[in-house]
Amino acid sequence: MDPSRSDDAYDRLPLFGKKRAIAQAEAEALLERINALDNQLAELARARHDLAAQLRERLARLRTRTSARYGRQPAPDGSMRLPPLPADHHAIWGRRLRSTIVTLLRRSGPLKLPELHALLHHHGYRVHSTNPAKALSDACSHEVEHGRLRKPERGTYGPTGPAAPQRGYDPHHPPCGPLDHLDGSLAPHAA
Repeated sequence: MDPSRSDDAYDRLPLFGKKRAIAQAEAEALLERINALDNQLAELARARHDLAAQLRERLARLRTRTSARYGRQPAPDGSMRLPPLPADHHAIWGRRLRSTIVTLLRRSGPLKLPELHALLHHHGYRVHSTNPAKALSDACSHEVEHGRLRKPERGTYGPTGPAAPQRGYDPHHPPCGPLDHLDGSLAPHAA
């Protein structure tokens, strides 16, 4: 055997005659199999695309928000946890919210946050925030820090007792705005 000859070089020589016809037939058979696989992949891709579109539609329906506000979610049985707001409700936030919370807790005693939120709705108040549950919790925590409320357990707030008159607050002056329906001795100062 010639030492300069390698099988690799021999395999790369052009084919002629019967060997060429056999190689062409094998190449065409491989090409047909590849085309069949490509067609199956295209069908699978179309089916996957359709299923993904249906999934996106279902997820969009599940995530649809009725408003831009975050709030308490429905209970597991589907019932609403908060009573509906009256048509003439008032939006409160900040100092007015904190004063109203202290007043309501002095009247009713310790309450859990969802109960306090429901009581605010019963009295015609809406917490003005994109996340009312968090705003309510933050307002109660602020009042605990300043000694006007106490926190007997997690998520529960209660009054500390009769508060000392605040500077600039006249107890004989009636409250203003939507707090007029509250008892004069319990009404918070005007915000």
